[in-house]
Amino acid sequence: MKKVLLAGACLLFAVSGANAADPPSKDICRVFGQNSPYCQNELKRERAKEEAKKEAEEAKKPANILKDAYSNYIMVKTCYEVRNGYEYVWINDVQMREAKQYAAEIEKKLNIPNHDEIWASIDTQKIHDSMWETSQYTGVRAHDGFSHGSVSLSKGA
Repeated sequence: MKKVLLAGACLLFAVSGANAADPPSKDICRVFGQNSPYCQNELKRERAKEEAKKEAEEAKKPANILKDAYSNYIMVKTCYEVRNGYEYVWINDVQMREAKQYAAEIEKKLNIPNHDEIWASIDTQKIHDSMWETSQYTGVRAHDGFSHGSVSLSKGA
């Protein structure tokens, strides 16, 4: 009986003494079971790491790089158009030209044949919704109100 208590105390010490960043040993999970909260949290961390790794690999694909560049251009253009004509603007004409130039340079360097399809696949309404939510959070809006989804976007403009 003393051996069992001593083993249990040693195991608890090992678990409580482990750094939270350290992965649990397989022995601990064998003793407590795979369904123990400690092991379940570690499994969640491992899955999150794997998912982040997959997302990072996916983001490196040329089509996704171009899609991100187009999405960023849409956000810049939206900010430009919302305040166009006002004395105080968020994006001025020079910055707008630079944004367009950068997107075109990325498009040219990646040389993706279906870039028009990538442009068409972008969910501009989702981008506008995200910007609208951000403006609601921060309180940053045009004085006349940011007309939700009112900015028209075309690749050539």
